[in-house]
Amino acid sequence: MKLSKKILTGVLGVAIVAMTSVSALAVAPGYSDYGASDEKDVVVTFPEEYHAKELAGKEATFKCKVHKVEETILPEIDDEFAKDVSDTCETLDDLKKEITERLKAERQEAADNAFEEKVLDAVIDGMKADIPAAMIDAQVDTIVQDFGYRLQMQGMGLEQYLKMTGTEMGAFRAMFKDQAERQVKTRLALQKVVELEGITVSDKELEEEYAKMAEQYKMEVEKVKAIVSKEALEGDLKISNALEFIKKNAKVKKAAKKKAAEETAE
Repeated sequence: MKLSKKILTGVLGVAIVAMTSVSALAVAPGYSDYGASDEKDVVVTFPEEYHAKELAGKEATFKCKVHKVEETILPEIDDEFAKDVSDTCETLDDLKKEITERLKAERQEAADNAFEEKVLDAVIDGMKADIPAAMIDAQVDTIVQDFGYRLQMQGMGLEQYLKMTGTEMGAFRAMFKDQAERQVKTRLALQKVVELEGITVSDKELEEEYAKMAEQYKMEVEKVKAIVSKEALEGDLKISNALEFIKKNAKVKKAAKKKAAEETAE
């Protein structure tokens, strides 16, 4: 078959893809017997519904050359494999148990998060309050600032990110308005729970949280305390305790539990 220059250009484009993925050779008879340096002509008929109309239904010959042949060799699934992929397992049974426990923990965490969101939805829906726009704007500031910090950790500035994505700051901030409003409502509602239920934070809880933060940020505990005041941390822990109080005392219907579990499974 003799192809026009226009059609030939399209065929060459397909040929490059075909040779890269060896899809052309894969449909040729006896392709598994080909070795390195072998050259084969592969005849391909383009489908009638092919996106390039000038090629639809036409036959073309691809001249293919095998540069190298590789084989994927899978490891034996045995005790040695378990030792290689895990620092804590000595046998394959240990690895299976570890994977099972990890999957169960992940499912449980997902279910707990889904339940927490349902609880917060109920709390916010029952909340009656006029939220000042300034509070929401301040929370948007916090979200944008946190976003910028995460970008810096990846070696990119916020201005650079906005320029790359072609986004103006106003539009970027608007993306977080709903999230900020939910966070403000959640905190106000939980602060009210703290007040009504007399929720407190022990010195032990404070010290444990300071220790966690020190480990997370690879800092000494005293330096963390110099950055995060006791009052600020105590306020955050009270909010966390208020949420746990609500979750513990929430009355959940079985149907709701089943639905949450199904959503988690999906």
